[in-house]
Amino acid sequence: MKTKKDIKMVSLISIIILLILGFAILHMLYSIKNIQEIEIPLLYIVGRISKGFSYAYGIVILIAMLTSAVSAGFGFMGNVSKTRNIQFRFLFILCVLAIVFGEFGFSNLVGILYPIFGYLGIIQMFFILTS
Repeated sequence: MKTKKDIKMVSLISIIILLILGFAILHMLYSIKNIQEIEIPLLYIVGRISKGFSYAYGIVILIAMLTSAVSAGFGFMGNVSKTRNIQFRFLFILCVLAIVFGEFGFSNLVGILYPIFGYLGIIQMFFILTS
C-alpha cells in the first residue's frame, strides 16, 4: 500500500469485518444457556454445528496454546538464565507449576489471571507514559 487512501480503505474494511465477526460471536455466546458452566464456550458452539469442526477447532486451540507456551517459555529461559544448569532448574519449576495450575481448570485460571494481567498492563502503561 503506497497511499494514505489505500491504508485508510484497508483499515476501514478490516474494522468492518472485525466488528461483524465480533457481533456474530457475541450473538452466539448470548444464545447459550448456562454459559458459566462451559469451560470453552466457542468450542461448545462449534461442537453444536459439527463434531468434525469441534475436533478441528480443538486441535487449533491446542496448537495455539502450545506455540504460545513454547515461545513464552523460550523467551523467559533466555532472559532469566545464561547457563544450562540454571535453565534446567527453571524448566523443572515451570513444569511443576504447569501441573499444579492445570488442576484449577481453564475458566478458573482465566477468571483469576486475566484481571491480574490487566492491572499489571495498566501499571506498565502508567510507567511507560511517565518515563
